[in-house]
Amino acid sequence: MNAETQTSDRVAPPAGDALAGRYLTFRLGEEVYATGIMTVREIIELLEITPVPRSPHFMRGVINLRGRVIPVVDIRSYFGMSPLEVSELTVIIVLQTADQRSFGILVDEVIEVRLVTGEEADPPPTDDRGDAFMMGTARTKGQVIFLLDLSNLATELRNTGRMS
Repeated sequence: MNAETQTSDRVAPPAGDALAGRYLTFRLGEEVYATGIMTVREIIELLEITPVPRSPHFMRGVINLRGRVIPVVDIRSYFGMSPLEVSELTVIIVLQTADQRSFGILVDEVIEVRLVTGEEADPPPTDDRGDAFMMGTARTKGQVIFLLDLSNLATELRNTGRMS
């Protein structure tokens, strides 16, 4: 058997294996979403958010977090959902980008950290690249979880000048 035959006989790993890992799960409306735990810097109670003039519709404003100004996004508005209605469970998840920049997302409620296995994960439901934030889905504990890559949101904030 030659090397070419051996390569073509190999089975590619399931698509879900690339999505396996630990995720912080949170609720937006009735749906559950998750982001990779390694991007989460901290989870904080809702602080006073100062609006920023001429910001995109999804940007709620900025907060002062221990002397650092952090932009805060209403992730529901960003996804085209109805704006967040604040409750006692509303929190800000502060995320950190690969280049050490931080931004916050408002969520209805944080649920838990979950381990998603390759068997539970699937690629995004469509090939529509308009949803560049959707990495895939996971079927775990009897529910579907939308796995998100929010680095595109950080890029959009930088491009609008709202994140330095």
